Amino acid sequence: MDARERTSGKIGTARWRYITDETVTLKTLAEELGISYPYLKNKAAHERWAEQRQEFQRMVMEKASAKVADEVARLAEEHRKIARKAMEVAQPIFEGKVGELTPFQAWSVIREAVELERKSTGLDEQVKAQVVEHLVVLLNVAKTLLQPEQFEELRTRLLEASGVG
Repeated sequence: MDARERTSGKIGTARWRYITDETVTLKTLAEELGISYPYLKNKAAHERWAEQRQEFQRMVMEKASAKVADEVARLAEEHRKIARKAMEVAQPIFEGKVGELTPFQAWSVIREAVELERKSTGLDEQVKAQVVEHLVVLLNVAKTLLQPEQFEELRTRLLEASGVG
């Protein structure tokens, strides 16, 4: 393998690492791979690595957002199932077919039962852990794509909406 082939392989490695790892710089890649920094900088500019990096990060953000949305939808469906079951249990009570409980008392009993069920299955903690995990991924990607003030606004809105922060 001649020097040109070795350099070509190193350039490919540098390109991939630069585009996919937002923490790496051209200078550190040049040092690590033994490539001339001016040459690498020129190559990156000519091939538009910075734009490719932004596009890659945007795609990662979209996939992370979609994953968060899917997970939230799945969890919401689980909660709807619990609520439907609670309403099935409550229906006879609301129709006055069970003892001396008022509808309000019956609803309180059902709500407590649902809360106990969620706690016993660990659903609340699972949901919170999953939401936090997805928010961390989303925020890390957003931090590389947004201006600092835009990032802080998004971060604040996400944390408030999630009930985590």
